[in-house]
Amino acid sequence: MKDHQHHEKQYYFNFLSTRNLLIIFPPTNTIHLSNLQIQTLLSPTPQFDNPDDVTKKDILGCSNGLLLSRQNRVYSVTNPITKNRLQLASLPPFTSQNRRDRALEGFVCEPYYRVEGNTNRVIINLDPPRFKVVRVPYFDGTANQFLYGVTKYEFEVVAFSSETGQWSTKMVSCPKGFTQINLWEPAVAHEGKLYFMGKTNVAVYDPFNNEERCDTIDYPINLYQRGVPGRCHVGVCCGKIRICALCLATTTPTGPVETRISVWELEHNLGWRLVHSTYLPRVRMKECIRPELGRVRAVDLVGTGTHVRGFHPLHGDVVFFQYFHRIFVGNLKTNQFETVGYGIHSLQSISFHQPCWPTPLSSIL
Repeated sequence: MKDHQHHEKQYYFNFLSTRNLLIIFPPTNTIHLSNLQIQTLLSPTPQFDNPDDVTKKDILGCSNGLLLSRQNRVYSVTNPITKNRLQLASLPPFTSQNRRDRALEGFVCEPYYRVEGNTNRVIINLDPPRFKVVRVPYFDGTANQFLYGVTKYEFEVVAFSSETGQWSTKMVSCPKGFTQINLWEPAVAHEGKLYFMGKTNVAVYDPFNNEERCDTIDYPINLYQRGVPGRCHVGVCCGKIRICALCLATTTPTGPVETRISVWELEHNLGWRLVHSTYLPRVRMKECIRPELGRVRAVDLVGTGTHVRGFHPLHGDVVFFQYFHRIFVGNLKTNQFETVGYGIHSLQSISFHQPCWPTPLSSIL
């Protein structure tokens, strides 16, 4: 129990800009490192060579200790611990009818090492870790289709490979169909695959082993019936894919409307398993708004105004939320919620679990 409580408190916030937040979780294993490596890992918050540049970039995802960022159409991969950075080759000419050049984006990198059981023995991979950057351009459609989601059974994928140092374009088949939603949500990387949120399902794409096919996993039935993908978060917790959804509900037929939190865990070949169902505590709105952080949009005043910001990767009961400007963490088992910071309402957050051994970039490309 004490170990769980220790992990629950082990995280740091690093605001890379007013709208980019890294929730940083330190390494979990104790490994015998050299003095230089220990000094490198002691920094609790990643530092970039030029912080001014970061404010102009969007942080799009992380995988095995590396971050993917983009400024306009230029992508970079960064190790925030060692401060190494690679700027990727230019994107191929844009040919889609979607003139805004919007795309679902994902980033996945192979592990650089593995730890053998409980021995803390580190096995370094002899081959340099490969990574992929994946873009799924927004599907073309009418304004009405964009409102309700565009479904396709075959679509274009543009991917960058660290092995070739180039971008390539492929047509990918999706037998069950994937319906995009008009919301920006970065893909989640887990065990070499990317998970993209859609309207009725999650698209699962393996850019390393099956780059011409995309599978899908339907949402939990209760989630789909309520039609709330826009108030969901897909992430990794305790080594498994999870979905956290917020919806309005009542505890009794005549009771007040409250915000219900539901968390499902994906079990291979068994589908989704509900692991948490509870309610957010009521708070006074004025306690959650900071005038110095800007105005809150009128649309956010309708409904819950609450967003899921991330899972704790090591503690299965802990989830991060944001209500207007207030960022808070909740233990869904004990129903304890604690304010841990404030940020603009349109904050983009990335959960960054530091590896025990920094992933090198010098050997890639």
